[in-house]
Amino acid sequence: MSAITREILNPNLTIESSITHADGSIQKVIKSYNEITVDIDCAKTYLINERNAQAGQKVLLCENAWPHFLVWFIACSELGMGFVFLDRINANNSESLVNKLNGYGKIDHVIVWPYGTLAKNLGPYNIDSIHVGVYSFYRSPLTRPDEHADVFLATPESKLFYRMTDGIPKIIEHSHQYVYDLLERNAKLYNLKENDSCLHTTGFHLGFSPASYILPVIKYCATHYFVVDIGNNVKNILQLKNITHNMQNGFDNQPIFETLETLGPVLLNNKCLDNFFGVYLGPGNFLTIRLPDTTDVITNSVFSKENDEFILVDTPNVVVINGTLINTSALVSVVASFLKATPGLDFNLFVDGDRIYITATTSLNLTLLNSYIVTSLLLTEYIINQQASSANPYWLKIS
Repeated sequence: MSAITREILNPNLTIESSITHADGSIQKVIKSYNEITVDIDCAKTYLINERNAQAGQKVLLCENAWPHFLVWFIACSELGMGFVFLDRINANNSESLVNKLNGYGKIDHVIVWPYGTLAKNLGPYNIDSIHVGVYSFYRSPLTRPDEHADVFLATPESKLFYRMTDGIPKIIEHSHQYVYDLLERNAKLYNLKENDSCLHTTGFHLGFSPASYILPVIKYCATHYFVVDIGNNVKNILQLKNITHNMQNGFDNQPIFETLETLGPVLLNNKCLDNFFGVYLGPGNFLTIRLPDTTDVITNSVFSKENDEFILVDTPNVVVINGTLINTSALVSVVASFLKATPGLDFNLFVDGDRIYITATTSLNLTLLNSYIVTSLLLTEYIINQQASSANPYWLKIS
């Protein structure tokens, strides 16, 4: 039984972080394993002494620059706190951002760079937030940075990740033990070696990166580079360094199929990677995945099977509006629920670009309907822009 702590860090870990600013200046930081663990102790001391950190609390980690995000991730993880996710949210839409975060319930700590666009759009979640660099003030011996170094509140059963599904919201929880087992399994799949070097451009709070990509290489590979890609920064690193794994878009851009529920790869090149997950076709040929705890996850992807290969046929009921992935089935379901009180009322929904239209056999109160939609789905991208008397033949019908 295992929890995610600093024990997963490679003892020979070195991180070189290069951030190119808009004025062309380059900020470079190089950290060793010992320096990072000191920073982790500083962050834990700050969280306990200044923020009353407790096991079971939820953390919104908005920082993806190394080494900051790694320090906060391990510190919070060791204290038994869990992370909520920000991916698939339009960070420039404050209302959608706040509505989605509200769906997680109470978020106890927000860690963010306070001067960026994201911080401004966090609304009430940016009040009393934690500055990403505040732990550095605890490096002085006068502050006893190692005061809480031996405090480990996480257990294998502690919740490490909370992730909200698209469409009708549902919170998916992942424990330390599940993530630990998954990182060990993925490390074997990728055949990672101590002298491998890895290039990173994303952080723990984005997509599937935690257990799928980041944690395995942090444990089994010693050399890591983090780059904020402005101009030719990534290109220069690739030319100057002996990069084994370029992880800009997943793990070496391999064609992997994964889901929110698995938090890790299920298929590689259309084939089952191993027996960690069970994979089969359910009713309607929707790919169904059996988790290690025997829970079945029915995906929204239709596959066919040829010998031992699963071939993607279609991923229905999904459109992109204002940069956000919209589950049209969820929207149709919510609208039908709202209108069911009106017997005999028929409606249809359509998409044209970034606008959603509805036609109906009677005039609708869109203000009330949209309020119900946002309350149910937590994203303003689902709101209906207009009731039309008839549909334009070029609109995409989604109901």
